Amino acid sequence: MQVTRENTIFLKGLGILLIAFHNYFHWVHPSPGENEFDFSRQKTINLFHLLGWETANYDKGETFWQKVLSVFETFSEPWLVINALSSFFGHYGVPLFVLLSAYGLARGYQDKKYSWLSFLVKRLSKLYPTFLLAIGLLLLLILFRKETVPDLAYFRALLWKLLFIHAFIPKESLSVNGPWWFYSLIVQLYVLFPILLGIHKKFPRFGMAIVTLASIVFGLTNGLDMAKGLGLDYYALFPIHLPQFCLGIFLACSGEKVRWLWGRWAFCGGIVLMGLGNWFEWAWHVSFLGSAIVLLIGGLWAERFLRNKFQAGWSLVVFYGGISMTLFAIHGFLRGPFVNLSKTYESTFWTFVFSFCFVLVATLFAKGVMRFETWIVGEQKSFSTKKIEVGT
Repeated sequence: MQVTRENTIFLKGLGILLIAFHNYFHWVHPSPGENEFDFSRQKTINLFHLLGWETANYDKGETFWQKVLSVFETFSEPWLVINALSSFFGHYGVPLFVLLSAYGLARGYQDKKYSWLSFLVKRLSKLYPTFLLAIGLLLLLILFRKETVPDLAYFRALLWKLLFIHAFIPKESLSVNGPWWFYSLIVQLYVLFPILLGIHKKFPRFGMAIVTLASIVFGLTNGLDMAKGLGLDYYALFPIHLPQFCLGIFLACSGEKVRWLWGRWAFCGGIVLMGLGNWFEWAWHVSFLGSAIVLLIGGLWAERFLRNKFQAGWSLVVFYGGISMTLFAIHGFLRGPFVNLSKTYESTFWTFVFSFCFVLVATLFAKGVMRFETWIVGEQKSFSTKKIEVGT
């Protein structure tokens, strides 16, 4: 089985919608938190509480099925459910993007001859135009809102972002604009990609599995503690994302030989990894791999269903896949006014409404930035799935 370009752009649309709504909802009340940059079982318990499952109060005498029914009673307030689930699970769109990036790159480069430098230059040339325009838009908005120029420390933080090294500088991974932490990560993975692809070519049966296992062992033994000691966010560094990146390479090059990786058993296994990773700290390291598997397989099922049964829904997700790179770059610093409105009204319904207003405004800005980029760079971008490179 292969992931086509149309499949990829749909999955990117799914991923960016998960990320955009998550980055809004986890700033508004009520939010259970999420096991993304760090782990805490309490966040999972918070989610259960919001859904009506009082895990901490076993002395109430309720049976298991009574607790299950109490969860469904919470669905009488669907806005709360959407808020909680998006806040807790939406960040898993990032591992999906990591897997898709590896898959697209491996499909494009597995039979090519290229140098490491030329590969990296090409990848950076695709990142910089949108990123620079996003930075320019952010500075314009700051001047418009505050009518002041940011201080030197702010521009120094921007410099680390432009060099894509902010993940290696203490307390800088989430500075300036939170979602931009991802830029450093994806460049780290770009740097490693030629090496990883070479390992897979030399050891096609078990090369990626060994790298995956090594990254998990590193995280469980020294990696996480080492990052904390240096004041770094481990989640912003490449080791914890290598499992899903390696899986993307393996599926691109050898996926047709292991059909079970595309099926129900793999999907169920991914759910198990996600569940364990949100309850046990030792499994947190593999929860992101599980989420990538679940969203890949589930997303492909959803893509097939929507294409056949609900064409308008399919087209909408594909549209967002076409603007995913630009929307990701700008949505983070556009959410503030809508978060403030939500905090003012303190209503789960209006919080839900403002989330769609936020995504709509971010969408309009993304289209504007894309048009401006086309005018500046002279490279035509299209929402057509046939013209979008799957490795971006």
